[in-house]
Amino acid sequence: MLVINFFCVEILGEMFMRIGKLYGLLVMAAVALTMVGLSILWLLDSHHERTQVKLAQATQKSGHDLLAANMTDTVNSWQDESSYVKYEDYVHYASCTVLAVSTGDQFFCLDQQTGDKMKISLFGIAAPQLSQAYGINAKQALSAKILDRKIYYSQMYIDDYGNSSCVVYYNNRNINLEMLAEGNAHVDSRYNNKALYLEAQNYAVANVVGLWNKRNWDHQRPPVKPWLFNPNFR
Repeated sequence: MLVINFFCVEILGEMFMRIGKLYGLLVMAAVALTMVGLSILWLLDSHHERTQVKLAQATQKSGHDLLAANMTDTVNSWQDESSYVKYEDYVHYASCTVLAVSTGDQFFCLDQQTGDKMKISLFGIAAPQLSQAYGINAKQALSAKILDRKIYYSQMYIDDYGNSSCVVYYNNRNINLEMLAEGNAHVDSRYNNKALYLEAQNYAVANVVGLWNKRNWDHQRPPVKPWLFNPNFR
């Protein structure tokens, strides 16, 4: 009887050992499956994140391309609209190399013909002053377009401060209109009410870019025209 009981105990012990081993294997398998599942989720999440980044980049690029295309159409229309700017409106047509940008609508350059340094204001637009919201951004935007580059300009008039007020071109682009369409400046309605300039500004307002975007406002206050912000503005 004792032999039988001992044999039963031995069998039960072996069964429990096997069950224990099987349980251990099941636990290990479950852990492995969990790790595989987590890895798959991480890969999917990483892929989704990369996809979102690529989509955002593509959307941003598409927006920039659309802006560039629309601005090209605007500039072409501006150049073709003979009733707006006629040849006799120009004092002269020349080129210069931009030495420094002081604000979003003024810069210094070296005249290629005379060798003189001169100060140029962008005709028909007024960028925020540096102390205003978006003033530094506007300066940086203009710098990115023309600093250290050879530009062409058409002088419209000499202002009261002796500066040349000009329409400026770089790489066949009208910089005045670009600054407006990208929300870097206001139409200077004191001296300019030309339709295409207003159209460029309206484009920026409609697309909520630059100084027209609430994220760029000072304490949630809408942008103030520079000549109202500072009565001594040029």
